[in-house]
Amino acid sequence: MLTSFIMFGFIVYIITNLISFYIRNKFQIQSINPHTPINKTDKWVERIVLILMIICLICTFMYDDYFDLLGLSIIALIVFSNGFDTYMEYKHQKKQREYLLKSVSFLGSIVLFLGALYFLYHTSTLEEVFVKYGNLDYEKISELEIIKRKEDALDSEKAIITDKQTMEQIFSEMEKVEVRNWIGEVEEDNNEYHLLMGQGGLFFIEIYEEFISVDFDYYKVTGENNIYNLLEESNLDWKSEE
Repeated sequence: MLTSFIMFGFIVYIITNLISFYIRNKFQIQSINPHTPINKTDKWVERIVLILMIICLICTFMYDDYFDLLGLSIIALIVFSNGFDTYMEYKHQKKQREYLLKSVSFLGSIVLFLGALYFLYHTSTLEEVFVKYGNLDYEKISELEIIKRKEDALDSEKAIITDKQTMEQIFSEMEKVEVRNWIGEVEEDNNEYHLLMGQGGLFFIEIYEEFISVDFDYYKVTGENNIYNLLEESNLDWKSEE
């Protein structure tokens, strides 16, 4: 999941560098050290942006619940920095045409920011998510094993479902749940449910109150977690797991 976004960022990086290379050769631009401020304003803005980026980076390790927002903030600061550099180069050193290269970096960072927005906040149903891992063939599932880990994490119970109607109800509610990508830590104090399929799929699904994991990729529930509520309220034949 995260790998796809890293690949997207790498592709953006390659494309912006190729465009910059073309522009540099076409206009014979002699590159200036990108870290050299043009004036005092540029110098102070550069320092403030750097300080804010460091603060955001430190906070990502301290506040897991805001990992996605802090990550976006870092990319937004890069967008602002590249945009401000482009403006300063255009205004004060236009003849050197360095602003053309800066504008490519600016546009590239905007594309990266929009990609991050889509990656982090685009919602899908679990039915759509399952397609990424290979469709579940419900007809081949002969039994559904559910392991319930309680809040204290020291005890667990297990229920085995073979009734087709009950399984269909669980699958139906599960597929309707809307989720978005999640790359932070997951800490839940409530019960959690592990679903193990009999046949017809290689999925290992974990259901929390606010998160759902599919093959160890985590997704944050954006609406009502009907499948969690269903399992919490169900009268399944729970037996202590030995």
